[in-house]
Amino acid sequence: MAERSAILTAEEALPLILCVNANRAVLDRIATLLSSHYRIVTAAEPAATFAAASLQRPQLILCADRLMAADGRHLWQALRSDPGLGDVPLILVTAGGSNTPLERDVDVLYTPFSDAELLRRIAVNLRFARRRAKAAAREAVLRAEAAAMLRRIDIVLAHLPFGLTMVNPDGEIVYTNPARERLLAFPDPPKIGEQLAARLPARNIDGTPLLPEEYPIRRALKGEFVTDLEIQYDSGDGRPRWLRTSGIPITRPDGSVQYAIGVAVDVTGEVQARDALLKLTESLEVRVRAEIDERLKTEEALRQVQKMQTIGQLTGGIAHDFNNLMQVMLGNLEAVERQLHADAPLDRPRIDRQVAAALRAVERATQMTQQLLAFSRTQPLNPKPLDANELVLRMSELFRRTLGESVAIETVIEPNLRPAFADQNQLESTLLNLAVNARDAMPTGGQLTIETANYAFDQSVGDPWEEFASGEYVMIAVSDTGTGIAKDVMPRIFEPFFTTKEVGRGTGLGLSQAYGFAKQSGGNIKIYSEVGVGTTVKLYLPAGARPSDIDKRDSLPDARREASGELILVVEDDPGVRAFTVETLLELGYRVLEAADGVEALRQLESEPLISLMFTDVGLPGAMTGRQLADMAQARCPSLKVLFTTGYARNAIVHHGRLDPGVELITKPFTGSALAARVRELLDTEASRRPPPR
Repeated sequence: MAERSAILTAEEALPLILCVNANRAVLDRIATLLSSHYRIVTAAEPAATFAAASLQRPQLILCADRLMAADGRHLWQALRSDPGLGDVPLILVTAGGSNTPLERDVDVLYTPFSDAELLRRIAVNLRFARRRAKAAAREAVLRAEAAAMLRRIDIVLAHLPFGLTMVNPDGEIVYTNPARERLLAFPDPPKIGEQLAARLPARNIDGTPLLPEEYPIRRALKGEFVTDLEIQYDSGDGRPRWLRTSGIPITRPDGSVQYAIGVAVDVTGEVQARDALLKLTESLEVRVRAEIDERLKTEEALRQVQKMQTIGQLTGGIAHDFNNLMQVMLGNLEAVERQLHADAPLDRPRIDRQVAAALRAVERATQMTQQLLAFSRTQPLNPKPLDANELVLRMSELFRRTLGESVAIETVIEPNLRPAFADQNQLESTLLNLAVNARDAMPTGGQLTIETANYAFDQSVGDPWEEFASGEYVMIAVSDTGTGIAKDVMPRIFEPFFTTKEVGRGTGLGLSQAYGFAKQSGGNIKIYSEVGVGTTVKLYLPAGARPSDIDKRDSLPDARREASGELILVVEDDPGVRAFTVETLLELGYRVLEAADGVEALRQLESEPLISLMFTDVGLPGAMTGRQLADMAQARCPSLKVLFTTGYARNAIVHHGRLDPGVELITKPFTGSALAARVRELLDTEASRRPPPR
């Protein structure tokens, strides 16, 4: 019994072929030939053929053309219109010369034919039929997956906090999200497929009516990018609201506009806060002078307004980055949807690429959201004593592998470096941010130098860093030979979302996170830069060893006792640094002259031939650098000693060729005690250490 069941199962697994021929002898011969390879069903006339096909559902139909052309002329249409028989392969047996209309998916077998040819034709048609069935099943799966992806995207778009509208080149709406309807509050909003509203109750920021052709989405239809246009919108409830609107064109490869996207964000609270700030600023000075008691309240209000400004800045940065991500998502998903509704076969590799691009955009949005969450709260650090030298050497190897061959990396390690007291993970993240910023500042390549050093700071000698507490620090400097930072940009360099990079190259959070890490660790961060020369970022972290009784002795008293009234010329263009340097040297017992540039310094040297030492900045205003000034001064007075100072890490400038070997240099920021020691050391040197002339 079990053997018979196995035989029946094997027989049922054979393909079923429907043989149709009015000639019973031919029909029997074909059936006999095929029965050893297939299951066979026969029919001799059209009605019986269709009935057998509908009941048995064969995998292939072998039919004589005379039967198809005679009273069975409608058999072909009936077979192809049946959902279960439309894809069944058909072999039409003909002697040639038939007037039977043939379709492109019909295989014609001309008589006479051999048994082997018949078997081969049947096998080929069955194999192709199986392939078509698999392809159809795969297409159904792809359509289901794409439909599921579109449903998920619809859920995301439906919950966005800003309004979104998408139109075609004819101005017909193809998509809107619920937030758009809430913001615009139409009594009868346009539906998908309808035209945009002819006119909106909107005005420009100056109160003038906003004309229809000025709407951001209509400007986007003309190929124009419109970002952050603020308008006043009357929703009809008596409370006008402010919207920040944008228009984004989506273009075809030939540059023509295929769709336009309009984005609207409610910024009423931000605008109200900005107006409050303007009004407060107008009256703040009078109110402070008139009412001392009111001052504390005013300052508190000002702080709240500044917080609102920061929120507005963060909102603008988020909206800008999300607009870009939305364009990637919408553009790729629209392309997927267009393929799904097209008659052509699906292009799986193309769909995979487009879906992957949309998912990457979603992942970038998620990462940016996590960054913002990390930035918005004060996370507790886990500081421990760590070996900064080992960390720098380990990360420099990572940088060599990741920053590219165009960036040469050098490390300059202090052999007797004290342990740094910091959170190792946060420090690694900060150094990585600084290294990436340095690489981006060197688009054609350059050199990245990472330096470590011990640093002792004593506020009692008058160093001009009010926010820097006295103590022992570990300094890590990251220097590049990049484009540098302009002076007018420096005051904003630590602001969140502020960046000098081109659009798409950064979020503007790297330096603000580094600043927060340094401050929270009890240290500091300083940036020195010159346009066209490079940038140095110095990170100061508390030293790990903190003895309860710190030795307060300094070289300053010894230096003061050793000073014997020598005359020193200080050349520095920054008034604050120059004043600090002059006061420190006077305190040490030296006589001091000062100059703000090279021309004034040469006049001082001409009038005072007894100057023993010139202390000059490398970068001076005007056409004369500190190096050129030193060459000219020592040409007039060969015994004059020169001490240079600069805001760059020493080794970076030396290796970048800014100063020749033999130069005496003290880097900024320098302490009063360090300055005293270097000046005394140089004055006590019998031979002048003049740099070789250029």
